[in-house]
Amino acid sequence: MKILEFAKKEKMVTNNFPVVPYEVTDGFRGKPEYSYEKCLGCGACAVACPSNALSVTKDEERGLSVWKIDYNRCIFCGRCDEVCPPESISLSKESVMCVLFNKEDLTVTGETKLRRCDSCNRYYSTERLYNYVYCKLASAGWGKDVIEQKAKHLRSCPECRREQAINNYVNQMTKRG
Repeated sequence: MKILEFAKKEKMVTNNFPVVPYEVTDGFRGKPEYSYEKCLGCGACAVACPSNALSVTKDEERGLSVWKIDYNRCIFCGRCDEVCPPESISLSKESVMCVLFNKEDLTVTGETKLRRCDSCNRYYSTERLYNYVYCKLASAGWGKDVIEQKAKHLRSCPECRREQAINNYVNQMTKRG
């Protein structure tokens, strides 16, 4: 009887959840929301995801970088939100993840165009990431000649850059004698 008297004095501690949405506090880590327009395709989110819910793969046949999040695996840790440079991922207040019949409905996919290397013509990065870095270089206040020199470096894949660096070093050493 003491428990019933105590419960009668206190206010209601449950809520009418399916009818009335549950209100969460500030700082709640809910479902990661993906903003395709801002995504660079850098893959930082996929590297940081501890549950491998995020993946970034290259589809070289179509020339696209494919970004995919599987909410079946997501643990709502917020690492993807923390590491995303253009803030294209943000944590929402939504926490209820349920579907009726098809669990594939809990998968979101995005695609970005890949960029080819000027030297070897292989895909190495996304167009958006190249444009993002180029704009950052342009806003650094350097002259056009320096920006173009660095942009030429950006338009090459890592393998070709390495090859160019080795060739430059060898040329410098042969000039010295």
